[in-house]
Amino acid sequence: MSKTKKVVSLVLAMTMILCVFSVSVFAADDTSKTTTWSIASTAAGTAPAVGTDIVVAVSLTTDYAVGQIGFSLNYDTAKLTYKSAAVGAGYPASYGTNPHFTINGSVGGAGIVSGTIVPNTAGFSTAVPAVSLTNAVVVNVTFTVKATGATTVSINKDVKNDANIDGELYVTRSLSGNINVLGDGFAYGQTAAYGTDSLSFGASAPSVPELAVAAGKGGVIDASKADGTYAGYVYGIEINDGETADTVFEATNGGSVNVVANSESLTEATGATLQLLDADGDVVEEYIIIIFGDVNGDGGIDSLDSIYLQEWEMFISAYDNEYQYFAGDVNFDGSSDSLDGIFIEENEMFISALNTQVDIATAVRALSA
Repeated sequence: MSKTKKVVSLVLAMTMILCVFSVSVFAADDTSKTTTWSIASTAAGTAPAVGTDIVVAVSLTTDYAVGQIGFSLNYDTAKLTYKSAAVGAGYPASYGTNPHFTINGSVGGAGIVSGTIVPNTAGFSTAVPAVSLTNAVVVNVTFTVKATGATTVSINKDVKNDANIDGELYVTRSLSGNINVLGDGFAYGQTAAYGTDSLSFGASAPSVPELAVAAGKGGVIDASKADGTYAGYVYGIEINDGETADTVFEATNGGSVNVVANSESLTEATGATLQLLDADGDVVEEYIIIIFGDVNGDGGIDSLDSIYLQEWEMFISAYDNEYQYFAGDVNFDGSSDSLDGIFIEENEMFISALNTQVDIATAVRALSA
């Protein structure tokens, strides 16, 4: 071979090598640069109905000028169906009006939606500077709810680097500073950081609180007395021992209880109301408080109550509310009459003691069981 041919061959070989390097994407060691990923959705934290679309926005913040973008999300195929994806409003307009957008709806049915966005520089006659991104929504992914129940969508942290060359999560850096002048090419392998990396949907509705008897107490929750306004009666409160309705009864599932005074402005008396509240403080149910023997709601058990019982029996007067009549049955025979009045008077005169509130409550409840 002539010397001239050797020189030409060498020049051609060097030219080919330079061309290869000029269009290559270099991983290099770009970990000094950071890509911050985040996802958001207006439907997050709610329970969308089956058939409803939810949109997950993927946003980026970079401390370098970006080139090609590769994104990837995990989702639950049992609860969600991938529907579509579109380039977001935060994608740089200078990168072309129709960037090359490729989407894979589900990788092997494994619940991964991924895609790439490549600048479309066709027809550009001048260099176009690459830009950095700040909380820019680069893609919107739409899912359709296929089943109820809690589920999540999260960033698939399959970061592309030398150790994971096929990784789907990356944002290349333009080494030339332009998107349509390759120069030294583009680098991947930046450090990945995350803002919000997971979103929850379809969470179960908050548990509704229920009224319960506190441990060690003898209270009774009598739902058989519900009348459409009140959920029933509560009784078995030993007021003589210092018990109160809000210590004998409690709420489950994050709720609370509240006692509202009766018409006599008393809380530990017949006719007061025990409210069951939810975690937001809203009333779920209300119960009438019964203190057996206290038929007039003044908080005492005495001859005044006995007079009411006798007058009711003789039709001299009538009770104003059904719960008053219920409160008069201290001998738990199913009726409120002069016999109960005698027991009350003898208790007041220390001749004989009434049964405890818990004992009466247990016996009365057994009558309707």
